[in-house]
Amino acid sequence: MSDNPFLNDHGYGPQSAADRIYAVERFDLDECRAALDVPGLQKAVANKLHSRIRKLEWEAENLRHTELGQELRCTKCNDFWPDDKEFYFQAGGRSQQPCKACYALLPSRAARKAGAAARVQP
Repeated sequence: MSDNPFLNDHGYGPQSAADRIYAVERFDLDECRAALDVPGLQKAVANKLHSRIRKLEWEAENLRHTELGQELRCTKCNDFWPDDKEFYFQAGGRSQQPCKACYALLPSRAARKAGAAARVQP
């Protein structure tokens, strides 16, 4: 295999910056790191590669796939929980941190709850 992950199967052909940016979206972590060493790399492509590397490293650290599906690490308790509506609040189809159990224990949430309880009692 070539050291240049941008080359097509034939090993030749013109590659525009748009073609390279499109290709980066399908690269794994090793391919992204190899692509950074390609000579004459456009700045936009390098920025996209750095962004993709950060995303892949975050996913490797905070996501894991089990037989039950995808699990996400909570930012407060550092435990892995299934990435669904039962354990995380959802906004725009994405899970919001922290998990529901940790969210209930947040000081701001506790203060709002106490304030609401004080207003309700006559």
